[in-house]
Amino acid sequence: MKEKYLNIKNNNNELLVVIKNGKFFYVYGEDIYIIYYFFNYKIKDNILCFPDNNINKITKKLKEYNIGYIIFESSIIKEYGDSLYYFKYIELGKEKYIKDNLINEIIIKLNNKNINELNKIKNII
Repeated sequence: MKEKYLNIKNNNNELLVVIKNGKFFYVYGEDIYIIYYFFNYKIKDNILCFPDNNINKITKKLKEYNIGYIIFESSIIKEYGDSLYYFKYIELGKEKYIKDNLINEIIIKLNNKNINELNKIKNII
C-alpha cells in the first residue's frame, strides 16, 4: 500500500493522498498531519488509518478548507484538485501533534502527584 501511495504522491505532491484497503483508508507521510489536525485520529509508525464510513466527513472537511486530495480505491481514483492550503495544514497538524503528545506526557506525570504537589504546580502555572 505504501508503494502505491508513493507512486501517486510523486506526481501529486501538493495533494493529500488516501489509499483504501479493505474497510479502512490509510494515509502516509506528512499527509497524516492534515487528517490528524482536523480529526485527531491516532498516528502509529507514521501511518494514520480510519474506517471507510468516515470518508465523506473527511472529504467534506478537506473541501471546506481548500485542501486538494486523491482517493485511491482499487483502480478508481477520485480527485478534488484545489490545494491552496495543503502545506499550511501540514504545519498546523505537526504542531498540534507535538503539543498533544507533550500534554499527554504532562498528564501522565501529574497523575503521579499528590494533592499538595498539584496545588503547588497549579500556583506556578
